[in-house]
Amino acid sequence: ESIIALYFQRNRGCGTEGRDMKDVEFVEWLQKKKGYSGKSASDAASRCRRIKKVFKVSLEDALSKEEGFKGLRERVTKETARLVKGGGSKYSARGAHRLALKLYFQFLQA
Repeated sequence: ESIIALYFQRNRGCGTEGRDMKDVEFVEWLQKKKGYSGKSASDAASRCRRIKKVFKVSLEDALSKEEGFKGLRERVTKETARLVKGGGSKYSARGAHRLALKLYFQFLQA
């Protein structure tokens, strides 16, 4: 089976709503080019989906230019509380979401 089929099969019914082929390509890129484990890559993709949902943006459009990346990263930094579910640490959430955004920006540039 392809890695894409395995990804969707493994994650069916586990918060997979909102995933598309770009998410799968991003996960594969993280695993192949950055050496991320499947879980870590999936977590980064999930954080990007959360940024899209919370800020109501298309990451592809927002990150098409360096200025867009910097602006969205600044917004994530200032509005971290909107991204944190439950009683999680806003500082670790801020760093995790900023890293996911940076990785997605690199993915789009590749």
